[in-house]
Amino acid sequence: MVATNAYQETLFTKDPVQRAFLGHSVGASLWGGVLSFGFRGQMDEVRLWNTARTAEQIRESLGRKLSGTESGLVGLWNFDDPALAGRDASPGAHHGTLQGRARVVAADLPRPEALASPGFIDGQLTYADGSPANEVAVRVERAGQQLASVTTDLSGRFRVGTVGLDQPFEFVAKDSDAGLRDRQNPLQRGQRRPVKLVLRESVSLAGRTVALDSSPLPGVVVELIPVISAGVTAVSTNRPGPLPVGDDRGVTAVDLVISDALGQFKFINSVPGEYELRCQVRGGFVYPGLRVKLPTTELPEIRFAPFKKGRWLKLGEKEGLGNDWVASIHPAPNGTVWILDWQGGISRYRGAKVQSLHPRESFGNRDSINFSTRLQGIIHQAPDGTVWFSSEGGVGRFFPDPGPELSGRFDQLTETNGLAGDVVNAIFSDADGTVWLGANKGLSRLPSRARQRQQRAFQELHFNERLEGRQRQCHPSLEGRLLMAWHRPGGRAL
Repeated sequence: MVATNAYQETLFTKDPVQRAFLGHSVGASLWGGVLSFGFRGQMDEVRLWNTARTAEQIRESLGRKLSGTESGLVGLWNFDDPALAGRDASPGAHHGTLQGRARVVAADLPRPEALASPGFIDGQLTYADGSPANEVAVRVERAGQQLASVTTDLSGRFRVGTVGLDQPFEFVAKDSDAGLRDRQNPLQRGQRRPVKLVLRESVSLAGRTVALDSSPLPGVVVELIPVISAGVTAVSTNRPGPLPVGDDRGVTAVDLVISDALGQFKFINSVPGEYELRCQVRGGFVYPGLRVKLPTTELPEIRFAPFKKGRWLKLGEKEGLGNDWVASIHPAPNGTVWILDWQGGISRYRGAKVQSLHPRESFGNRDSINFSTRLQGIIHQAPDGTVWFSSEGGVGRFFPDPGPELSGRFDQLTETNGLAGDVVNAIFSDADGTVWLGANKGLSRLPSRARQRQQRAFQELHFNERLEGRQRQCHPSLEGRLLMAWHRPGGRAL
């Protein structure tokens, strides 16, 4: 048994049934008829019981062909019927169909004793004070290579299941200034091992990046690399004067961090050893000639000429955005930046001022608008000033009023208005003001307002079966052709 999960929902009732998939999450969404994030692999048989099965019961019937009439069996899909691959062999007869690129192939079943039995590690991760370390990434590594990764739950627990830990390995985790490296003996197949891990303060190296005048340099990527430079020294400050910019010298960084607003950086829980420091700058790398042996209490100061122009500015709800979760950003030619958040709100950043507005603020409680909270994340301003944004229920338009305050009116266009599809994933406008909309069922074109007097509002080009999928981008080529990129079953296409 690999895992258990309680399920108390009702299946196969007379009420409207939500879609259920094998090889895809129950109730998952459909993107234009194409299953997203589906199972990639092989399955031979799926059994559905009306009661929980014990590990012993599962093991006893493993590899044994069922008739479909066993007590408690309410679903049996074995893909053995050439006429109906999705036939349910149980009395319930809940037949299915193959979707996407699924197909049935003939193959010999492996013997139960030949199947790999996974081993499991049930872990508990806490801080030094005993409190649970929740939502912390725990990596399984060997010789610096990641073998697996898992995130702790709210109680700090995690589980790792694998058949490939037949050599010593270690758990690696870090959170803020705390970290751990815990070496483990090989995990045998079928073995279950409880593990308790503790995050403790684990600063391997701390230092500063400063300019030639000793002012802090924030946002600098500092790397640990193996010692490769001739004449590196174990001093606290690199030699004075500008440092030459070079390439990476074919060396991959062992670890990297970014300096903060004060130019300070910290390497947490790095692998002990001797390293050289390297910094990423515009056009390449600089090698300050500093060697460190970790862990160390030294505070190296890396000094070189500034290489960045301007400064970073963080925008969030506190600064006026409607929501901290940003879905899309569009810089307009006049310097205005339009921002779309995942709750359907629109924000405008102009002249160091942030203003936000939600479609519902304009429409109130009217039912005539249905902007989904699960937006596809596209916002675009056309040459006429109209702001377009996509959703799972068509495309929205915002007509901003003139003036310094953000106000205006919203409307929504769907298939009923002539749109090729209601799931819009690409928006583009060309030089003459025509707006192109890539949807799940095709491509729509809305001519500029001046041209709409002689033409119908929308012109659609529906995809044929080979091109159907989620369109992601559309842009013109130098030859005047429109290039479209989309996601479809089995990969991506252009």
